[in-house]
Amino acid sequence: MKMTYRKATFIGLWAVIFASCTSDGDMITEKTLPQGKYPVAMTVSVESPIARSSVDGTWTNGEKVTVQAITKTGDAYNWNDAISYPYEINNDIPVALTKEETHYWQRSDETKLIRTWYCADGSTSNTLPDSWSVAADQDETGNGYAESDLLFTAPVEVKFGSTANLIFYHQTARIIVNIKKTEGIDSADQIQSVKIGDNNLALSGTYTAPSGTGVTTGTWLPGPMDKTITPFKLSQPTDPSKYIASYTALVIPQNMDGKRLIAIDTELGTHYYTPKEGAAELEAGKVHTYNITIDSKEVTIEIPGSIDWGEGESGSGSIESVSYTHLRAHETAANL
Repeated sequence: MKMTYRKATFIGLWAVIFASCTSDGDMITEKTLPQGKYPVAMTVSVESPIARSSVDGTWTNGEKVTVQAITKTGDAYNWNDAISYPYEINNDIPVALTKEETHYWQRSDETKLIRTWYCADGSTSNTLPDSWSVAADQDETGNGYAESDLLFTAPVEVKFGSTANLIFYHQTARIIVNIKKTEGIDSADQIQSVKIGDNNLALSGTYTAPSGTGVTTGTWLPGPMDKTITPFKLSQPTDPSKYIASYTALVIPQNMDGKRLIAIDTELGTHYYTPKEGAAELEAGKVHTYNITIDSKEVTIEIPGSIDWGEGESGSGSIESVSYTHLRAHETAANL
């Protein structure tokens, strides 16, 4: 009995050691990680300035974003299985609001696909946006311009032990109108109003978020095209040496070929710009710049082209300009 007792004790002790080694072995061979111990490390940046009332703003800390993650199964991802949690931006790092709603690593051989979104109107939630609207009044006296911004990060694939570097991209299109100084118009006081569209612009649209790795913009289906936007007047022109005033607006991506896109009221009359075929595809994540000269003889528009928001200064770039002359000054309503 004594030997049997000792043997049983030895066997019991070995069973404990074996169980412990088996558990450790699982950590090594099966790659299982302790629950709630290894949060996914992330950083965020913005491809170009966020649309604030000052236009040149960046993260100010405290912005609420949603971080959505999905674990790779085999060679594929299924966004239907994704989990979304609210985070807050703090010094360019997304910080989980609660420990329970934090993205953690489950295995050391795990790979995740992560995307993030930010709704500037304060509507950010765990529900993936499938539509968006921009404000009709984006004038500098209100918040319409800033609150029209919708940002998404390109989905990033990240492995355990790595940091997900997430870059936000603007999902709307941006228009910039620069008005040059001339003998006929040499002061911003002579500009009575600038409008984007002429009761022919969509302010809303259905939206499909980017889902593939590295894809920076989603896809859009514009809503009713029957509205007009009052743009934001910049505190100073994009280039004070060239322009007397600059205006900008965020718009739903859409095609404005053959439709009045810009209307300018000045002391010399009302002037409209109607793009030709293939000249006004307002693309998501792009800046569309129009440099307009109005004098006593004619009105000319230069279109540098469409570039990414992250390139150049306020939409400028090394793109060859195309000039059009459409309207004589004595005419009060015609195409630019």
